This record gives sequence, C-alpha cells and structure tokens, in this order.
Amino acid sequence: MLNTSTLRALEPAAVPRDFPWIRDFLWGLFARPEDKPLEHFLAWLKRSFTAFREYKPLMGQAVFLAGPAHNGKTLLNLHIAAKMLGGRTGNPYPYMVGDTEFNDELFGFYLWAINDEESPATPAARAKFQARLKASVVNPTHTYHPKFQARVPLDHVGRLFSTLNDDPDSISFLPEVNPNTRDKLMFFASQAYKGTWGTNEQTEAKIAAELPH
Repeated sequence: MLNTSTLRALEPAAVPRDFPWIRDFLWGLFARPEDKPLEHFLAWLKRSFTAFREYKPLMGQAVFLAGPAHNGKTLLNLHIAAKMLGGRTGNPYPYMVGDTEFNDELFGFYLWAINDEESPATPAARAKFQARLKASVVNPTHTYHPKFQARVPLDHVGRLFSTLNDDPDSISFLPEVNPNTRDKLMFFASQAYKGTWGTNEQTEAKIAAELPH
C-alpha cells in the first residue's frame, strides 16, 4: 500500500506567546482539579502531537470526556485536538459497534472522534465495541477492509477521543473498565462553561490565532 496521506500536524509558532482564551477555557473545563485532570490531558495531547508530527508510531490511550451540554467538550475535540492532529477526523463508531465491517476511510485519519453517540444497543454490539476499542489502542496493525475488496493488514497508530454528556443515558456509553483495559483508557469529567460564548466564527478565530502558541 502506498501511503499518500496529506495530513499534517499544526505548525508551532516560531515565537511563542500567551494564548489567553485557550488557557482560560482549558483551566475551566475539567472537573475535580485536585486530581490534576488538565495535566493528564495535556500529557496525552503532547505525546499524541509529538508522535504525529515526528512520524513516530507511539501508542496512546483512548480518551473519554463527559460533562454537561454546551460546555465546550466537542470544541476541544474537533477544534483544538483535531486541528493539532491533522485537521480532520474520522468517526469509528459504526465500525466499532458492528454496524459496518468496512473501515477503509478510518485509515485516512490520525484522530478518531466520537461525539454524543448512543450507547451500543445490544450486548453483542457492546462486546464488539469493547473489543475493537481495545484493539485500536493496543494493536499497531489493523485489518483494512474496503468494500468489495479483500482484507489487508495495515499499520495504523492513531488516537481515539470521545465526548459525551453526563446524563445517565449518555454515561451508559462508557466502556467497561477491567484489568485488561485499565491502563488503556482515560476518563475525564468536565463542568459547565462559566464564560459567555461568542459566535462560532468568533470562537474559531480566537482558537486559530492562539493554537500555534
């Protein structure tokens, strides 16, 4: 297989300066600050960014971020993490719960993003989600399966970042933690946004201006 990826990491600013909007947003997003969640998340993001930018196949945990609606969870996923890690994301959820066996489009993305999906509907779907989630984290080689074509083993070392609301129905989406998955998953709680959102265009402009720093 010829790797023709056009994904590129965000280029860091040549002269770093402060990034006040992103800093305040991140400091206010994570709940339970006594557990140092922001430090853990930034460590995950730095390792992911370094691996992606330097073309190093470094493994990393899958991240799950839960919290109230409209607090910036998806913004962190799709407009901060994704912009650093190639600018585009793939949604692995249909493949991971067994709705489809074809997954070729996922190999074109480093970041797999799941946002506000329903909990797997059946025990079989939940079991398949758990197995494929674990495989996405621990296996550097995966089965690449385009429609109407043969399966091919291909290397892919990326990241999975899932956001969800914190109501009981949404929380049921979270995968089981057991001795086999404990070191492969990261769970974060978030809290309500205390600021005032501007328009989408204003927020995205602030992120674009500050993110390289």
